[in-house]
Amino acid sequence: MKKIALTLIFATAAIFAAEANATAAKADANKTEANATAATAAAPSTAACVACHGAKFEKNTMAKDKVPANLSKADFAKALKGYKDGSYGGAMKGVMKGQVANLSDADIKAIADKFGK
Repeated sequence: MKKIALTLIFATAAIFAAEANATAAKADANKTEANATAATAAAPSTAACVACHGAKFEKNTMAKDKVPANLSKADFAKALKGYKDGSYGGAMKGVMKGQVANLSDADIKAIADKFGK
């Protein structure tokens, strides 16, 4: 009888331990997913950019424009900031000013870091 009771106690303890580990693993997975979602949500959208510049910023919009993907990260950020404050750009200056108007400095840095050289 003692063997049966001890076996039941150990079996119950093992089940609770396994359930606790599964719950902890699920919590970790949910946390990782939440962090990934937050990072994605925090990344600025470049959907408007790809219409003219291509998915990898490999296109120039006019024959005389620079290909954004060929710019260094610093030059990429400088160009976006210049478009935003009106101190940079040629023929497309007005169009670009509207495109970058709502970008924060952090957004500009993120875009430059992702697509600049």
